[in-house]
Amino acid sequence: MFVGLTLLMLLTQNVASIPEDWMDCPNVCQCKWISGKKTALCREAGYKIIPNLLNSEMQVLDITGNTISQLPKDAFYSVGLIHLQRIFLKNAGIHDIHKDAFRELKILVEIDLSDNFISVLHQETFTGNERLRAIYMNGNPLSELRSIQFPNLPHLKSLEFQHCQIKFVHKDAFLYLPTLESLSLNGNKLNYLSETVFVSVSKLKTLGLDGNPWKCDCELRNFRNWLLQSKLYSHPLICTYPIESKGKRWEDVNSSEFACPPNVTAIDNIIQSALGGNTTLKCHVYGDPEPTVTWLFNNYALDNNSLLQESLFVIEEQYTDTKSEKWSIINLLNVSDSTAGEYTCKGINIRGESSTNISLILLKEAVATTMKKDETWFLSTIFIVVSVTFFLFMLIITLLCHVRTRIVKKRRRRSKLKGSVNFSDQDKKLLDISISTTDRQTGSCEGFGSQPDMELLEQSVQSLPLELRDQPVHITIESHATEPSISVFPPPPEFSTSMLPHGAFGNIFISVSVGQEPPGYSEETRYPDLIDISRKGKLSNGSTAESISYFATLPRRGIQHRLKESELTGNQARPQYDNMGPRITADGSSTISLPETISMEEIPTPPPPPSCSPLTVDYISL
Repeated sequence: MFVGLTLLMLLTQNVASIPEDWMDCPNVCQCKWISGKKTALCREAGYKIIPNLLNSEMQVLDITGNTISQLPKDAFYSVGLIHLQRIFLKNAGIHDIHKDAFRELKILVEIDLSDNFISVLHQETFTGNERLRAIYMNGNPLSELRSIQFPNLPHLKSLEFQHCQIKFVHKDAFLYLPTLESLSLNGNKLNYLSETVFVSVSKLKTLGLDGNPWKCDCELRNFRNWLLQSKLYSHPLICTYPIESKGKRWEDVNSSEFACPPNVTAIDNIIQSALGGNTTLKCHVYGDPEPTVTWLFNNYALDNNSLLQESLFVIEEQYTDTKSEKWSIINLLNVSDSTAGEYTCKGINIRGESSTNISLILLKEAVATTMKKDETWFLSTIFIVVSVTFFLFMLIITLLCHVRTRIVKKRRRRSKLKGSVNFSDQDKKLLDISISTTDRQTGSCEGFGSQPDMELLEQSVQSLPLELRDQPVHITIESHATEPSISVFPPPPEFSTSMLPHGAFGNIFISVSVGQEPPGYSEETRYPDLIDISRKGKLSNGSTAESISYFATLPRRGIQHRLKESELTGNQARPQYDNMGPRITADGSSTISLPETISMEEIPTPPPPPSCSPLTVDYISL
C-alpha cells in the first residue's frame, strides 16, 4: 500500500512538472520529429537514472552514452513514459536489469541494450511486451542462452547477440519465438551448435554464426549438414579445430572428415584366471566414424600369435544405440601359461587411434595333501595313543616331583638335628670347653660355653654331609689325660654298641670323661682363662697402693700395661685392660670395650661361681 502511494505521488509530481508541449525538453536533450516519431535525444547527457522531465507523449527515447548502472522495476512507467515504442540504451553502463523494468510498455516494438555489462538476462525480462519486433543485446558479457530464454513474443523478428561470450545455446532457448526471421550469434565462443535449436524457429531466414571457434568433428557434423542445406548463413564458416581442418571452410571439408578420434577404455585392466579355466576380456570403444578394433597380445597381432594355439579365443563386437559406440569382447577358453600376458585393445579411424591394456594373470594353485579314509583312521589312532602316553608321562612326572618334595622336606626336618661325626682336634677342644655334664640325680651342673662357641659348634656340625648326619655317631670328649688325678670311666653297656638303646631320643651320643677336683683346687683356679694379676704402685703422695687382684685376659699385641702416676688419684689406680667378655676374634678382641677411665670403686666384684656338686661322669643322649 505504501509503495503504491509513493509511486502515485511521484507520478503526480512528474505529471505536474511535465511541460505541456512535448518539444519543451531539458537543456541537455533535444526533442524533435524523426521518421514521423516524437523523439527525445538525450545522448551523453550525464544521466544516472531515466530522465523524468520529458513529455509523456514521447515515442522514442535515446539515452545512449549515459551512466545508468541499473534499470529498476517500472523504470519507465514511474516517470510517465508509457507511450515509448523504441528505447536506445547503448553504452549506458547498465549492469543489471530488473525483470519488470519494461512492464506496462504495451506498444514497445524495439529495444537496444548493446555494449553494456549485462551478464545475466532473466527469462521474464520482456514479459508483457508482446509487440516487440527487435531486441539487440550485442556486446554484453553473456555466457549462455538458457532454456526458454524469452517469454512468448509472437511478433519478434530480429534477435542479435553479436560479440558476446556465449559458449552454449540450449536447444529450447528460442522455443516461444515463432516468427523469428533473423538471428545473429557472430563473434561468440561457440564450438558446437545443434540443429535442434532451430526447430522451433521455422521462419528463420538469416543466421549469423561467423567468428566462432568451430570444432569441426563428429559432434558438429549434423549441424554442418543441416546449415549447408538450409542456405541460412550469409558469411562462410571457418573450422578452428582439429588441426587437420583448421582454416578450412565448412563446405570444403567432407562430411566424413567431421570425425571424432577413437576413445578406448576397459572396465578392468587386471584380470585373474585359473589354469584351464575360461575368461573374458572387454573394452569399450567410442569413435565417429566407427573405429576398427584390433587385439594385440604382448605387442603382436592376436590372430597371428602362435602362443595361443593351445587355447581357443573368439572375438565379437556388441553395438549400443549408435554405431559410434560399441564393445569389443575376446573370450579365452582353456587358459594356460602361454595365455597369460598383456592384451591390447586398439581402435583406429580417420581421426586417429586409441588403445588400452588388459593384463591376464594366472592364479597360484594351493596344493593340499589328501588322505584316504583308512589313513585318516590310522593317524587318528596314533594321535590318541600319543596323547594318552603323554598324559601318563606327565602324571608320573608330577607324582615323582611330589614324592621328591616330601623327601626333601623330611630331610630338612631331620637335618635340624645335630648329626654325630668325628671331629677334629680343634672341634674337640671347642666341645671340651662348651659341653659339660649334669648329674640328673643330684641336680649339680657345669656351665656350658658361651653363645658364640655354641654357634660355632652348631655350624661345624651343620657343615657335615647329609649322609653323615643321617647316621648315629658317638662323640667322646676327654679331659687332659696326662694328669694322674683324672679318672676315666668307660661308657655304660647300652652305649658300647652301635644299636640304639631303647627309649633313646635322637641319634647323637656323647660320652664325657672329666677328672675330679685336683689337689690345690680353689676358687681362684676355677677360671683357667683368667690370670691373677697383682699390681703395686706409688701414689702421688708417696704412699704405696694396695695390691688388687684383677681377672683379665692376656694383653693384646704385646702392649705392656703400666700405671702412670699422672693417672693415679688418691688411693685408686686406673689400669687399662682388655674387656671381660668372651674372645670371639683371632687377636683376642671383643665386641664390648671397657671405658677408658674407671675408678676402683666402679670395678665390679666378680660373682661367685655357681654352687655345683662335684663333677661326675655322665652320658648325654641328644
